[in-house]
Order: sequence, then structure tokens, then C-alpha cells
Amino acid sequence: MNMKKPKSLIIILVLLLTTCAHNQKYNNVDDFRVVPLDDGKSVKIFKYTGTSQVVRIPPVIHGMTVTEIGDEAFKDKEIISVTIPNNVKIIGDRAFSGNGLTSLIIPNNVTVIGEDAFANMTSSQAWEFNRDPSSRDPLRNNIINLTLGNHITTIKSRAFYGNRIKKLVIPNSVITIEYGAFEKNELVNVTIGNKVANLSGFSNNNLTSIIIPNSVTTIEAGAFCDNKLTSIIIPNSVITIKSGAFENNELTSVTIGNRVNYLYGFERNNLTSVIIPNSVKIIGGRAFSDNKLTNVIIPDSVTTIAVGAFGNNNLTRIIIPKSVTTIERAAFYNNPITSITIGSNVEVGSRFLHEYDNPEKTIFDPHGRLDYGFIAAFDNGFSDYYMKNANRRAGTYVRNGNRWSILEEDK
Repeated sequence: MNMKKPKSLIIILVLLLTTCAHNQKYNNVDDFRVVPLDDGKSVKIFKYTGTSQVVRIPPVIHGMTVTEIGDEAFKDKEIISVTIPNNVKIIGDRAFSGNGLTSLIIPNNVTVIGEDAFANMTSSQAWEFNRDPSSRDPLRNNIINLTLGNHITTIKSRAFYGNRIKKLVIPNSVITIEYGAFEKNELVNVTIGNKVANLSGFSNNNLTSIIIPNSVTTIEAGAFCDNKLTSIIIPNSVITIKSGAFENNELTSVTIGNRVNYLYGFERNNLTSVIIPNSVKIIGGRAFSDNKLTNVIIPDSVTTIAVGAFGNNNLTRIIIPKSVTTIERAAFYNNPITSITIGSNVEVGSRFLHEYDNPEKTIFDPHGRLDYGFIAAFDNGFSDYYMKNANRRAGTYVRNGNRWSILEEDK
């Protein structure tokens, strides 16, 4: 009888110690403000009131499972480490922005990572960082190591903006990567999962190569601008390439898939030639401006060549297919063109802007860039000659000095 009491006490002590050890794994539940979800079965954390810089979020608060982390719940709390429980499905906008995180694991049940969720700074601070990248605050997020869970479907705008991530694997569950999601990191290696349809978010990094999976249908504006890419293959799944998608890289080679309809995004590179597939309908604004093109073949699927599409290149001869009905301002500005083959009744530039064929009247925008809105489609007087003197007749036109004439009229 006396032997049983010590054994009972030992068991109770073990249970107490186990409970204490379990509780010490997580921060005090009173540090978290929550709102019930799903009729009280789960909760969303909407505010962290604790002071600890090492945060271990309890998986259960007041008997309810933590499934969401709300907008700005942990924003600007100087947190240096966070453990997110496995049952969390949604991480809200700016949820952990402006902290001191250097490493992060996103658990497998998370499906959505919100805007600016782990950004180095808030949007209001981004302006200063854009002006001076050395202004990065060491007390802000500087995530180097990032592991993404395998159920994420959406990574929203600027989710990891301004961190120090160098290598990244996007899991096969991800469908959408929004604008600026990984902008201004230090990425040198990215593997993109095979379900991504809308691709963006990798501007201002150090990428020299990238493989775009054949699940992608849209490459969004600025997706890979300001990297160090030297070549790119656009798979046949892609239908739209938006403005600035690959702007300001070091591209010397581009292969464009055969389903692209709307083609933008390759300005300020080192391309000397490009093959445009016969699926393309619109060659977008500045699509290939500021390259080194000496040769381009425009297919007869194209109907519109937009503002500045081939401006500032080295083209000497252009053949415009009969399918083209509109050539917008500055489309071929600042090329040494001496021969142009063009169809009849093409709308070339904006008529009231033709006076700006004169290079002395070029105008720059507030950022010092050439404002194509004040330049005709072709310089050296061709726009006026075709529209007025030649009455928009089809044929091959040649230039001798600054004088144009019809070499061969197409009847």
C-alpha cells in the first residue's frame, strides 16, 4: 500500500512536467488576439500583443484550431524567428512585414500568401529603397533561407519583396505568382513548379537563366525585368507576354513559342535578330525597342505594330505584311532604314504628330526617357511621305538621303 503512493506521485509529476514542456513549446495564448471562424471550430489571429522576438504560434487557442493569420497581425514587431503551425491555410496581407526574419518555413497546409506578407518593408518605405538600395534596414526582414509548403496555390504581390533569398523552389501546387512577389532579392537560382499559369514576380534579381514550364499561359508585366538573363525559351503554352516582362537583361537569344498572340516585353537587351511566330496578332509597345536588331521578319498574322515596338535598333530594311493595318507612333523610330515594303491604306502613326519627324523636336518624359508620344512611326520623313505624297499606296519605298520614292508599286 505504501509502495503505490510514491508510484502515483511519480506519474503525476511526469504528467505535470510533460504538460509544462508542451506549453513551453509555444508562446502564451494571451499574446494573440483572435476571432472565431467556422462556427467556433477555428480562429484567425488578427493581432500579436506579445513582446518576444522569437514567436512560436500555438496550433490551438482557446480550444480552437488556428487556420488563418490576419492582415498585419505581426507587422513591425521586430520578430527574428517565427514558427507557423501546420493547420494554417491563409497568411494575410502584410502579416509579417517589417520584422527581422532571416529564415522561414511555410507549412504544407498554407494555400495563400498575402500581399507584402513577408516584405522587407511596407509599401510606403519601398520608395526610399528604390531610390537607395543601401537603405535596407537590418531590423527588417532579410530572409535568406525560404522553404515553401507543397499546397500553396497563390503567392500575392510583393509577398517576399526586398529580402535576400538566393535560391528558391516554387512547389508544383502554385498556380499564380503575382507582381513583385520576389522582387529585389538576390536570386541566382529559381525552379518554377509545373502548374504555374500566371507568372510574375522575379524582377531585380541576379538570374542568368530560367526555365519556364509549359503550364504558363501568361508572363506578366515586369516578370523578369532587371536580371542578367542571356537567353530564354518561351514554351508553346504561352499566349501573352506583357510589357517589360524581360526588359533590361542581357538577352542575345530568344525563342518564342507558336501560340503567343500578344507580344511585348523584350526592350533594352542585346538581340540582333528575332523570329516572331505567325500566331502573333499584336506586337506591343516597346516590345523590342533598344536592342541591336539588324533583321526581323514580321509574319502576316500581325495586324498592329504598337508604340515604339522596334525603336532604337539597327534595322535597314523592313517588310510590313499586308495584314498590318496600324503602325503606331515611334514604331520604327531611330533605325537606319533605307527600304520599306508596306501595304495600302495603313494607318501610320498619329497624323497630328507627324511634324515631330524632325529629330530636333524629340521630347523626353519626366524620367528622361524618350517620349514616343511625340514621334512619328518612321523618322527621316517617311511617315509624311507615305500618308500625304504617296496617298498610302502599297509598294516598296527607298530612301536616298532624306528623300523617299516608290521603287516598286504594288498594284
